[in-house]
Amino acid sequence: MPRTRRQHRRTRRTGPSRQRLPRTHLEPGGRLTTVPAPFGHILTTAARGASIVLRDVAIVRIGENAVLRARPGVIARISRPGQNSAAAREVEVSRWLAEQGIPVVRPLAVDQHAVLEGRAVTWWEELPNTVPTRSPT
Repeated sequence: MPRTRRQHRRTRRTGPSRQRLPRTHLEPGGRLTTVPAPFGHILTTAARGASIVLRDVAIVRIGENAVLRARPGVIARISRPGQNSAAAREVEVSRWLAEQGIPVVRPLAVDQHAVLEGRAVTWWEELPNTVPTRSPT
């Protein structure tokens, strides 16, 4: 029996390299309410090591990096496995740019050297929520 277009797309999107999140994590607006594995354990352990108290944890985005709000004002970025040197370089470059007076997202002044389960965890200041405006056409 030939596959329909929808079945073909579903198969293509859910290959072994993609993590599929269970629907129980979604609330009506599509916002994730709980942190899926392995990010929850990594976030908890890294926060303990950096002396960060987790509160109102929410997922901002899961893509190349898992971007999680650890508490209001604090963002945790959990890298893909094997990206430890890239994550350390991002923190160093951001600090250097801030010292030069260039407006950038600033890393928090905490231990930025957490590597758990092969994933680097870095801590950042949360940016205010901005909504792009459409220009009239």
